[in-house]
This record gives sequence, C-alpha cells and structure tokens, in this order.
Amino acid sequence: MAKKMVRKRITGPPTPAQKVRWQTAWEDAEADAEETRGRHRALLAEGQAVSLTDVTKAIRAQRLAAGLAANAVAEKMGVDSGNFARLEVSENPTLETVQRMADAVGVEVLVTVRKK
Repeated sequence: MAKKMVRKRITGPPTPAQKVRWQTAWEDAEADAEETRGRHRALLAEGQAVSLTDVTKAIRAQRLAAGLAANAVAEKMGVDSGNFARLEVSENPTLETVQRMADAVGVEVLVTVRKK
C-alpha cells in the first residue's frame, strides 16, 4: 500500500532556518549559473557545441535564480510536475523540449549553425 503524502501548509513569516535555506539555495543557483555560463563561453570560444543537457541545466539554474517553483513551470509547459522533474534532468532532451522549458521559465535559447 502506498504511503499517503501529507503536505504542510506554510503560514506566517518564514523562520530564520527557512531564510537561511532559501538564501543558500539562491546562492547555489547563482554559482551554478555562472559556472555554466563560463563553461559555455570557453566552449564557444573554441568553436565547440554546447549540449542540450547543459542548456537544460542552465535553464534550471535560471528558474531557481528567479525563484520559480518547478510545479508552476510544469503547469506553464502543460505537463505534470513529475514529468517536469524528469525533463529537467534528462540526459537526452529534444530541442523542442528545451524551447518549451525556456519559454515557461521566461528565458531565451539561441541556436546558431554556421558554415565551417
């Protein structure tokens, strides 16, 4: 028999511990986003491609930095939150999925193809 999940409703102002957790999550997301941007700049300078998996990681970092909840983004994409969680960590996302995620988060993904 499956265990019933109980959601606790948060009322009142956040506790100091919650504030610290939220601030830490925010700082981690910012650091991850900057690391990803730096890695992408280095790859692009070398003329190499960036994988769509890296792009979804960057979109996730932007989502966290913007304070958007995963279930809110999933709703904008028209998928349930479980599927969204899988899409966000997918090893092989499609370009269409990446674009839908970016639109739901409110960021732009640019793809450039150049002649060699």
